[in-house]
Amino acid sequence: MQITAGRRAFSILSSKIHPQLPLSPRESQQLLSLLTTSFRQHLDREHPVSTPENDHMSRPRNTTNLNTSIAPRSSQSSASKHIDSILTNPLFAVKPQRRGSDSLKAGDAQMLLKDPLKWFLDQVAAGTADIPKAVICLNMLKRISKAAGAEASHGSQYESKPGSQIAKWLWSSDLENSRPFLENSHKLIDKLVPVLVREGEEAPLWRWLEGSPQQRIDETGLELVQLRGFRIHLLKTIISAKIASENSLDGAIKIFLQAVKLMDSPEYGIRAAGIVLVNHIITHPGHTANPKLYDAFLRSILWTRGGTLIRALLWLQHPTNPTARPGLLFLQSPSGARLQMQSTKKRPLFVQLCLGVARQLLAEQNYADAQWTLEFAREYFPDLVSEHQPVQEKAEPNMEQPCKSSRQNLSEQENLQMLDRLLPG
Repeated sequence: MQITAGRRAFSILSSKIHPQLPLSPRESQQLLSLLTTSFRQHLDREHPVSTPENDHMSRPRNTTNLNTSIAPRSSQSSASKHIDSILTNPLFAVKPQRRGSDSLKAGDAQMLLKDPLKWFLDQVAAGTADIPKAVICLNMLKRISKAAGAEASHGSQYESKPGSQIAKWLWSSDLENSRPFLENSHKLIDKLVPVLVREGEEAPLWRWLEGSPQQRIDETGLELVQLRGFRIHLLKTIISAKIASENSLDGAIKIFLQAVKLMDSPEYGIRAAGIVLVNHIITHPGHTANPKLYDAFLRSILWTRGGTLIRALLWLQHPTNPTARPGLLFLQSPSGARLQMQSTKKRPLFVQLCLGVARQLLAEQNYADAQWTLEFAREYFPDLVSEHQPVQEKAEPNMEQPCKSSRQNLSEQENLQMLDRLLPG
């Protein structure tokens, strides 16, 4: 051991006295081969090569007959993907410009107005990009699209997928794991999430939602309540963006159900996101949704103690089998609606439930229960059901106007706030 240490010290000392000569072409090639072999061995150790035979043995039996071809993964393909991600990073792909002159600042302003994404990528290449500049970029893209018309939202400004590029910058710079991103990202989340959803790039969103809370706290120094606030806002924004970008509720319900499995506690945003979905369903009677997904959403309503009333409202809006029975049973329950009617905060929801149940019962030609429901509504909401109007089978046409007017009187924001108060965590 002492001889080896002495030789190493002598080698270091001699290299300072007599610097090493440049490597010959043959020696350079040998060194390159050694480095390449070492690199591939490391990749093979971290990402073991999988062959079709191994995949066949590891796959479940019921998937062996799938008509798909499975190509073996190799260290070469892993290295290629890794190198591609490096080379496409703006730090390497964009040539930085010198900064400082007034003319260049004016040029930056012109570039921001003309091509916000290019302006932002220049900032990334120069190492001066930050979260506020990403927000500026997204704001300018939205402003340009509005000025050009609705069709511009899918035009040249978005062909280069700015949301994906900004998300890639957050990942490559490790900002997405930083305190500034998690603590002060509401403005960025509000602008970036709808763009990512429209681009079909949802992997970054799940990356931000997943992960150990304790690990995030250790990395950033945040309090648990701050991390919860970030995830609550993020998931709620994802659900809202999904609803706005699709004609069906299927995408939003799928994300919500996946989040329920991943984050089975209200502290991770299930409740807030659920309120957004419920509000959209009860205020948009013409919604479309896959019946199986809708049923799964109904079964998932365990994230709130106000689930009985909400479930009754949702059954009225079922895409294929609307029914008034859950709502009728809730209204007739001595320990249910009658005890909760005293709360003025919940009144708008009970109005919708009463009128919705009565209308559905009339549609089902269940006139006796419809009459009871209208009498119940007359007792608790005399201003909506005329005291002098006889309740009879022909009352069905008169149902539409009060129900419609009550919905019109509720703005979406008011409804969300009312639901939020109704559904305690």
